[in-house]
Amino acid sequence: MQNGRIEEAMDLHKSRCDEIGKERMDPGTILGFAEILVNNHEYSRLLTILEEYLEAIEISWGNLEQCQAYGLFARLYCGNNDFTKSHVYFERQLSIAKEIKDVELEACALDGLGQNYIRIGDYGKAMECLDQALVIQSERGDDKKGIAYCAMGDVLVAQEGREKEGILMFQKCVWLFEEANASEEFIRISLKLGNAYTKIGAWDDAITSLEKCLSIADSIEDERITNQLRADARQSLGKTYIEKYESLPERNDELIRKALSWSEKAVECLDCVNLDLLLDLAQEQSFLSDTEKAHVALKTYLDGSVQLGPSYCQSCHQTCAKDAIMEKCSGCKVARYCSYAHSIQA
Repeated sequence: MQNGRIEEAMDLHKSRCDEIGKERMDPGTILGFAEILVNNHEYSRLLTILEEYLEAIEISWGNLEQCQAYGLFARLYCGNNDFTKSHVYFERQLSIAKEIKDVELEACALDGLGQNYIRIGDYGKAMECLDQALVIQSERGDDKKGIAYCAMGDVLVAQEGREKEGILMFQKCVWLFEEANASEEFIRISLKLGNAYTKIGAWDDAITSLEKCLSIADSIEDERITNQLRADARQSLGKTYIEKYESLPERNDELIRKALSWSEKAVECLDCVNLDLLLDLAQEQSFLSDTEKAHVALKTYLDGSVQLGPSYCQSCHQTCAKDAIMEKCSGCKVARYCSYAHSIQA
């Protein structure tokens, strides 16, 4: 939906509210309107609107609609790095889902709780939630099971020494999504698999997985979906080549040139500046002795980091609450992270 259509939908929604009052708005209408904003990535605007409905949701909505709304709240707060509130709403969603015996919403809540625990680095509790989600998802089809395997792979790859277990989980996902012809999910998992191979130094496996990811992305016509995925895959290829270069005892400029080429191609896919990508470019240009371009990229990276403020996480790229306790990079003293786990990942 184009921006003009979003504003038109907003105006219609406001007019209806003024006409009958928020407390009398049909839950299905509100949730349908919320879906429009979610599909167009209007998360902050949606959270503001839903907060206005919170009293009506808790007093007059039915259990199913409440459960769906709490799941929305939880995901939106998670997107804002407010994991405390996100956790509260996932717990509410889980409680109601169990009460009304809606296994799909129960699995969604468990997966959400697991993802929250991953982000704060509590991998034990993350696995508990995701194990429960997997039991439910296994009975609901291979594509749902693939989602659970993916989340468990995230937990394992984030832990030192358990990366190969995570890779096995991602490989299961790739097979399931390939069988289901789920192209977008296949691309996302292939990207995770490639990054996991890079983490353990399996360079050729990483390159194969990431190149396959790009090949599938190029076959999808919806650029809104694929541009970011292409950029992520190209950036990952650049990182893989640079890390392979650093692992070798002798200088190999061909690897650096490949790394720089993929990073520059990643820039072409993006509408805005990616700070991590600027840092990659600065490193690659420096290795090729192009110090002038490296300084420009590095200065832009540092300026952008400072401009984003002290509450911006350089790992998950979310702005945290102003009173959040941030981890500062021990190297550059500029980059900050929303959790110890994210500082380690970076």
